Amino acid sequence: MDPVALKIQAMIPAPVNNLNLLNWLPNIVTNTKQNMPSFKIDQNVNDKTRLSFYWTYQSTDSPAYPDGLPIPLTGARPKIVEGTQYRFNVDRTVSPTLVVHVGAGFYRFLNPDSSPAGVLDYDAVKLLGLVGSASNPAGFPNVTNLGVNNAGGAGNYGPNTADHQFTDKLSWVANATYVRGSHTYKTGLELKQDVYSDQNVQGVQGQYSFGNGPTSEPFLQTSSVGGGSIGAGYASFLLGQVANTNVNAPRDTQMRKLNWSLYAQDNWKITRKLSLDYGLRWDFTPMGHEQHYREAEIGINTPNPSAGGIPGGYIFEGDGPGRCNCQFSRSYPFAFGPRLAVAYQIDPKTVLRLGWGITYSGGDSWGYMNGGTPVAGLGINSVTNSTGYGYAVSQFSDGIHYDPSVLYAATLNPGVAPAPGTLSAAPAWAAQFRDPEGGRPARVNQWNLAVQRQITRDMTLEAAYVGNRGAWEEARGLAALNAISPARLQALGLDLTNAATRNLLTAQIGSAAAVAAGFKPPYAGFPSTASVAQSLRPFPEYNDSLAWWFDPTGDSWYDSLQVKFTKRMSHGLDVTSNFTYQKELCLGSNGCAGINDAFNRSENRGLTPSSTPFIWVTAFTYRTPKLTSNRLVRQVVGGWTWGGILRYASGSLIGVPSSRTNLSTYTFNTNTRFNRVPGVPLFLEDPNCHCINPNSNQQILNPAAWVDTPTGTYGQSAAYFNDYRWQRQASESMNFGRTFQIRERMSLNIRAEFFNVFNRLFLPTPSASNPLATATFTSAGVPTGGYGYITNSSGIGGQRNGQLVARFQF
Repeated sequence: MDPVALKIQAMIPAPVNNLNLLNWLPNIVTNTKQNMPSFKIDQNVNDKTRLSFYWTYQSTDSPAYPDGLPIPLTGARPKIVEGTQYRFNVDRTVSPTLVVHVGAGFYRFLNPDSSPAGVLDYDAVKLLGLVGSASNPAGFPNVTNLGVNNAGGAGNYGPNTADHQFTDKLSWVANATYVRGSHTYKTGLELKQDVYSDQNVQGVQGQYSFGNGPTSEPFLQTSSVGGGSIGAGYASFLLGQVANTNVNAPRDTQMRKLNWSLYAQDNWKITRKLSLDYGLRWDFTPMGHEQHYREAEIGINTPNPSAGGIPGGYIFEGDGPGRCNCQFSRSYPFAFGPRLAVAYQIDPKTVLRLGWGITYSGGDSWGYMNGGTPVAGLGINSVTNSTGYGYAVSQFSDGIHYDPSVLYAATLNPGVAPAPGTLSAAPAWAAQFRDPEGGRPARVNQWNLAVQRQITRDMTLEAAYVGNRGAWEEARGLAALNAISPARLQALGLDLTNAATRNLLTAQIGSAAAVAAGFKPPYAGFPSTASVAQSLRPFPEYNDSLAWWFDPTGDSWYDSLQVKFTKRMSHGLDVTSNFTYQKELCLGSNGCAGINDAFNRSENRGLTPSSTPFIWVTAFTYRTPKLTSNRLVRQVVGGWTWGGILRYASGSLIGVPSSRTNLSTYTFNTNTRFNRVPGVPLFLEDPNCHCINPNSNQQILNPAAWVDTPTGTYGQSAAYFNDYRWQRQASESMNFGRTFQIRERMSLNIRAEFFNVFNRLFLPTPSASNPLATATFTSAGVPTGGYGYITNSSGIGGQRNGQLVARFQF
């Protein structure tokens, strides 16, 4: 047993009973105090000028001890935040045809979150014998990945965050409206200055990650047992077998971003029946940057002196010695968005409307915000990672050993990592490559065609086609920066469908098999225990994926038919009903499904995870009339209101199961998915049959509808199929009530509100991750695992509920 691990274990609260589960009752403090005062004043200086001022303040004070662990084990952070906002506006009527508006505002949000006293100032050297912190006192270490679901501990220990943050937003707006003849001209501008400051000591005390690898089996790097894995993170912790260590330098960073927007438009009433709107908007949203450009990234063409000169050295942004004299991502100055709209009255009851425009996203405000110190140079990490599956990087009680000067990179050394004989998990501040075109904002091309028809004096019907096409959306997953491409494997004569090739790729580079096959370490100092696959990566000195940030290669598609029926209040009835039939597709952009194969772009286009093709929403209100001339009957029967909101929609998509072939183990590319078997039904029971009992051994999903891909190959299935959905969604709420007028200025409103008024049962989505999983049951026959089972422990909804509301107004 590791002596430091045993000292930490001794701090864990003792059981309060003899049970194996539920044997500790944490004292969790959750009380919260909030203050939210505000003030507003308006002043009409004269009949042409109006001033207004607004101020608001919000503060939240919460102890926030969600884990209930004692100090210094707790990872909790007291939350004491506050925000202040100021806004000043001037409106001036210059002439009967010219109106001008000018406004300015400032907002500050302060978030001085930190670990409680006794954690960051904990003397780990004296009390634990643990060295390696970048601060004095050392602080309690951050211990993670203990495998709470497998064995032992209560979770992670020590602080995982510790920083002092504030966000400022300064804004100015100005616009003018000028009317001349049949034209209404509008123009305006907006400037926004965003500032984010972060005084961060996260990870300064040292971070130690364990995991089940050191107490697992090497066989499990390519296989799983019973859908799970063997080994226990807590056992690795007790043995002191650390899989990953990290220590950060203290950071004091300020990110800045200035946005510009200009627009001009004209509303032209050409004839009584025809009007035209046209305009142009320009947005300039440069990339946010650190105040002094103290940032770094992986240089994909930069020699790394710590890895024999192969690519992957660090480059540093900004101007001056040791820097690239550049900015990593260029800002895009050509975000011009034209707008055009036409309205034509076909006849007194029918109007045709057409619209088209191009819009741009606001860009990434703070795409990266780490790095930076109060002195010249960069605050960075010292990271070490396991050289192979199951290998410990160090012994816990030995702490972390590194050259302290490396933490601040005073010489801006491109060879910061890795240390000789190790692999490096690139530190968070530089574990990525930023696309040179990353400053280009996402563009959306929008259009619509609508027809409005007045049916009667009180009823209208509108039908519209709406379409969007998105481009230049960020798609990090489409760029596998540190994965082995199929072309690379083919050039080496390696075939992943061959078992011998797969065994060779997972063998150590120093093994007899690798040597016999002619594989050598990619550079001197490459660890001999690393795998052959690791040696073939584009940047073998790093054993993580190296994200490609701001990659503007994502796309999206949206098409819909939207129908709206409106009946304005008459005869006591008011109705609004909307129906939408839509299709949403995406390729790589944020919110899309997981990438199937980053080297085969076309295969990754598919339905968005939130796709809902059919949605029908109806809202109505009916007021009972006051019938007969009898005053008593009129008072008792008339004036009651009955209202409701009814929503019906397609069911949520069920994801296609992930392959069990662990393909990413050999290429570090994304894992693939099962293939769908043509002609085989996806369901054994219709999800909408109202016949599903989650407490029975009834199977809902059909495992025969899926077949795993052959080992070493990528599947062809999309992430989602339109006919693979769970129960249709229905939401029905109604209310009934009346307002009683007591006096002229005094009334009482009483109403009853009911939710899920028809008491519909909603079952949680069944387990759909592994068609090969074996079904398991309790002794009473209640399913507890397997493919397509529905858990009955949580998530079952549908209980009708209601509330009685009374409101007295005077």
